[in-house]
Amino acid sequence: MKKIYIGLLFGLMTLSSCNKYLDIKPKGFTIPENLNDYKLLLNDQGLISASPVYPNYLTDNLQSGDPQDVQSAASFDYYDYVKKQLYSLAHGAIFEDGQYDPYWETAYSHIFTYNVIINNVLVATDGSETEKKRVWAEAKIGRAFEYLSLVNIYAAHYNPANAAKDLGVPLVLKEDINQKYERVSVQAIYDLVLNDLNDALPHLSTAQSNKSQAVRSVGYSFLSRVYLYQGKFKEALENAKQALALNKNLINYNLYTNKDKTTFGRVCLKTDNSSQFPDARTNVESIWTRSGTSSLGSQNAEFYASKELIDTYAKDLPVGANDKRYELFFCRDQASFGPNLIKFPGRVLYAPYVDFSTGFNTPELFLIAAESAARTGNTGKL
Repeated sequence: MKKIYIGLLFGLMTLSSCNKYLDIKPKGFTIPENLNDYKLLLNDQGLISASPVYPNYLTDNLQSGDPQDVQSAASFDYYDYVKKQLYSLAHGAIFEDGQYDPYWETAYSHIFTYNVIINNVLVATDGSETEKKRVWAEAKIGRAFEYLSLVNIYAAHYNPANAAKDLGVPLVLKEDINQKYERVSVQAIYDLVLNDLNDALPHLSTAQSNKSQAVRSVGYSFLSRVYLYQGKFKEALENAKQALALNKNLINYNLYTNKDKTTFGRVCLKTDNSSQFPDARTNVESIWTRSGTSSLGSQNAEFYASKELIDTYAKDLPVGANDKRYELFFCRDQASFGPNLIKFPGRVLYAPYVDFSTGFNTPELFLIAAESAARTGNTGKL
């Protein structure tokens, strides 16, 4: 009996006599068999929408506007129910009855697809072993990314003293909708993530066809983040250096300015205001592109910065220097996103209108390297 994959052959699940029908290829559906089928699954653009932003409403860095603010998107009354619940630190469920969690369900849907690839691509009916292993490795990177995000959103942060006892999230390694899902420990999730990364690394390409392809630099970047989370600073530093040896590009923010009466494209080149700040797909800092989830995945002009957040952009700067991120991605006292000027004296609105990557980027690698070096007693140049 051939395996049937949900999303690809969902309609067949309603058939009561499976032995008679499951070996018949239905018209209009594809059962993955050859290497290109698995490549198509891996390159599904839906997999890129992988990171939630709504947990940020739990932090002290952002402040909602007034109940009915002059900047409507920042109005507390305008917020979705989940954002209100998180922002007000409400007890109990943060979603309404019948409302789905856009990240949890998205993550496990992605994991299902990655499992289909991981468990089957190596026996594809065509393709070289090298190419099959590459696709297999890229799927392992994708699955590991989902699990690291899941365990850090829904479970306790990694603590070596308690990780084997702290409950993590359900670990699903097969494309079997009938299996029982049970939460495993935080340690078990980290073990899976590290195993997937180490399995994948030797088989990843060094050449990247697009920013959403997992290549060797992605593997090293990923390992540096995992080891940082675990407090293994020596290993974090080693892998950050390996990744930076492959990509250490940084954007010169001094080349950019702001344009009025604009949302996307508000941050643009000084020499050409029709050329907007590069998005995740074209940004030289992007190592591996991931974006916000399709639902509740953006925060443009939705909140004001707290004083503590604002102060971080001036901390430890030389006299007369300014942090260009603060100048470019925030609106101070007023904003112009269309024909009308909106004024909010004394407040600072977060409004980059840039599609940033939530995957891996070179600035994070420099920070990981710097912190890891400092924590291991290396205060000189890296």
